[in-house]
Amino acid sequence: MFRPMMVRVYATYHEYREKEPFFKEVFESITNFDKEYLGQKEVHLSTGIEGYYDWSDFRKAEPHWISYLRNRETKIQTLHVFNPSQELLTAITEQPQIRKLVIRIAKGISDLSVLQKMPHLEYLEIYGVPVDLDFEPLVKCESLRVLHIFARKQLNFESVGKITQLEGLMFGSGADPAFDPKWVKVDNIHFLRNLKNLKRLEFDVKPLDSDLSPALSLRSLEEGWYRYFKEQTPSVEEMAKSHPAFQKVYENYLGIKSGNWKPSREIKFRKGNDA
Repeated sequence: MFRPMMVRVYATYHEYREKEPFFKEVFESITNFDKEYLGQKEVHLSTGIEGYYDWSDFRKAEPHWISYLRNRETKIQTLHVFNPSQELLTAITEQPQIRKLVIRIAKGISDLSVLQKMPHLEYLEIYGVPVDLDFEPLVKCESLRVLHIFARKQLNFESVGKITQLEGLMFGSGADPAFDPKWVKVDNIHFLRNLKNLKRLEFDVKPLDSDLSPALSLRSLEEGWYRYFKEQTPSVEEMAKSHPAFQKVYENYLGIKSGNWKPSREIKFRKGNDA
């Protein structure tokens, strides 16, 4: 099945590609700061090879990015970076004005405590999270409100439960189950009970205890989505009856069961939400 987020991203990507000028206006790729940085607020660090990643080219560019970010003031507020080293991540923290940081593949990251130097960081998205990465340092990132964590391997999310300032959380594989149906399994999702300020929640993990009830304890939750499975307790219907935030999941479940589900309805539901 398609999750709403994935359908939206898939459709939006093609919309941007068809409107090439708009695509270029929104996303600014930077290979050489000295020549290409003109004060853009949103930047994608790039090797200049669209669609492919040559690690040698990337590593050649990285020292230049590190030097520039350490020694120059910029207006960057949103930064996307692919597979940064720990040194590059540390250099990024020299830009305290950054509000949104997206890390595509984080296998080179070993310590998130450096992010505590970013007083305005509100949104953090990490793909390819190493299994031993500790999220507890994010507790001291007082401005952090939205956290997205994606990995194809089993992670320990217990420390995420200590980041009580979060208002938006998404965690799981980050893959569309229609194309990659493998589950990311976790022991349980009990850590959610501590996140009393959550307003938006989305997850696609399979707890080994099959218990999704911790999500029902989030009384401030306004929007919720999860990847349902046969053995789950409470059932999809019971989840929807217990918490209105999960009503859309139940509608999706009924739609797929009847064969009348329409992705456009779900795209509208997710559009414009950071979490």
